[in-house]
Amino acid sequence: MTESACPHGQCDGSGFVYNEQTYSAAACKCEIERRTRRRLCQALPPGRYREVARDRNPLVQLSPAILGLLDAWLGDLPGHLARGAGLWLEGRGRHGKRSAAALLVKEAVQSGRSAEFWDARSMIARAKNFEQDPQLLLDRLIAVDLLALVDLGFDNPTGWVREQLHILMDQRYVKLRSVIVTTEHSAAELEAQLGPAIVDRIGRICGDPLLVA
Repeated sequence: MTESACPHGQCDGSGFVYNEQTYSAAACKCEIERRTRRRLCQALPPGRYREVARDRNPLVQLSPAILGLLDAWLGDLPGHLARGAGLWLEGRGRHGKRSAAALLVKEAVQSGRSAEFWDARSMIARAKNFEQDPQLLLDRLIAVDLLALVDLGFDNPTGWVREQLHILMDQRYVKLRSVIVTTEHSAAELEAQLGPAIVDRIGRICGDPLLVA
């Protein structure tokens, strides 16, 4: 391959820059960008959430208070992740809650951290069918640096669903792993659906819910 295959002109197209003096190789900028794109594809669902940006709708229409919190996260993402901080965004309808969560996941991946974005119902459905061993998915979601769990809320959840959510939230709390939660339900409604233990762990990670309207 020729140098033109590298958009930065730094490698021969292989994705690596070789040092003949030290007999070593380092990833080229183009290879790092490819890895980041692959990780974004794994972290975010296809479509609008991979293109989310701070200066685009619907994020620019959020309240100044919510935008201020987003900017604080974007300005010190490593610090927030190191503290195991979280955000709990509540509000009826679609006002940018999912997009805010997706933006933070995208920023985390682009900065080299592990992150995943999951619809709560899809996560539970996937866990039930994850190679016949839901613990494999649960362990992965406990381990990532940042987990976005969107549209949290279940009608008549089973005991198994409550158990999986409690394990997930409890372990992320214990291990200082950040969580972004979005929901259309109030804290009282979530407690009635899921039980006080899960809502308690969400509150300990994220603090009080923030109204997005």
